Amino acid sequence: MPAQAGIHTAFRAETSARRLTRFTSPAKRRIVTRTKLPMMKLSRQNTQWTAQFAVAAELCKRGCEVSFTMGNCTPLADLMVLSPGGNMFLVDVKGQSTRNFWRIKAKDERPDLFYVLCYVGDPSSNRFFPLSQSKLHELMDRYRTSGIKYDERFAGFNWGDALRYENDWDQLPLP
Repeated sequence: MPAQAGIHTAFRAETSARRLTRFTSPAKRRIVTRTKLPMMKLSRQNTQWTAQFAVAAELCKRGCEVSFTMGNCTPLADLMVLSPGGNMFLVDVKGQSTRNFWRIKAKDERPDLFYVLCYVGDPSSNRFFPLSQSKLHELMDRYRTSGIKYDERFAGFNWGDALRYENDWDQLPLP
């Protein structure tokens, strides 16, 4: 089935649902509106963009002002954030759509650099794992010294290691 066929099918289902709302009973409308739109698999680039926008939205919900750093000349962080209390800090977003190893390249220590790992695989909700840079380095060091076959080119840590930091927004300098 061509990739476009799924989109057209979803469009037909959506337009027919709109048409049926005017002329049918509530019971028949419930059946039609339960039709789910197909979930497309995200590419790596789309996963990262989805994660960045999800993290920015979450920070905005918490009263922060967020600016995106774009282009190839911004290797330090993906977002510049101004907290409601006036603190400016940087956020490096790491996004993934599957529960895999978090691959992260270590950066020099900076007091204003934070990380938010973002899982965007479930279409109903995103999962966030905010970390200070020191906590991230601690997780990476623990994995490196754990005795597991380690290759410096693929630095990072396992999916499960970040779970205890899920939605721990206190890691960031927010009031």
